[in-house]
Amino acid sequence: MSDNPAPGTEPSKPGILFVASKVLHPDVLDPLDFTDWYENTHIQEVQSTGGISGTQRYESLSFHSRQRDTSAPKGPENQNLDYDFLTVYTFPDLSFRETEAFNSLDGQSMPNEMLLEKLFKQTAFITRFAEEVSVSGTPKAAPYLLSIATSNGLSESVTPTSPPGSLRQLVVREGSLLSEFNRHWQTEPSEIVLVEADDMSQLDALKKDLEGAKDVEVGFWRLRRNYEGTERKPAGWKPK
Repeated sequence: MSDNPAPGTEPSKPGILFVASKVLHPDVLDPLDFTDWYENTHIQEVQSTGGISGTQRYESLSFHSRQRDTSAPKGPENQNLDYDFLTVYTFPDLSFRETEAFNSLDGQSMPNEMLLEKLFKQTAFITRFAEEVSVSGTPKAAPYLLSIATSNGLSESVTPTSPPGSLRQLVVREGSLLSEFNRHWQTEPSEIVLVEADDMSQLDALKKDLEGAKDVEVGFWRLRRNYEGTERKPAGWKPK
């Protein structure tokens, strides 16, 4: 459990929930079935809590290449982050994560038996609640996203000096790995940088700078869907 103060006991601090996810057992849960649940049911349920102002759902560029052409060259690798999807939820007030409305969500609390067996026990989620430290430019859900995570400090070695689009620096306040519905708390990484770009070529130079960087987690992502805060009608999900 978090040791942060209860909502309302400290000044409002904006931030995000960073969720990287993947299917562990595709022979049991089709990744496309998982995607259907996440994009048409789960995100809307999260937004229906009222504490989320917007959400972006991404897929790794490697996954994007595999899904569309198995003979195509593999896309840019996610360095030390072997996950197919990333979801970024924006919190106007990060302390909302301590509320009953948020903690009653499936995954934060125990889901029903069908969802537990058919979905949660077949998947893994990295979740990080991160407080916004600074923003350069205006985040706009651009087509491409670079995520950088480290515990070595938000230094020039991992923070682009001339980003192609908006750049957000965040400090991780709470992190965990939920794998087969077993949660393991994590203390690293402690910082996240998110860089948007209108074209993947704009991130090529940054990719070269980050290749082989020690103790740095790097992800290259393509936007799948942008959700406004008003999208709050979850679809009923049934496994195929």
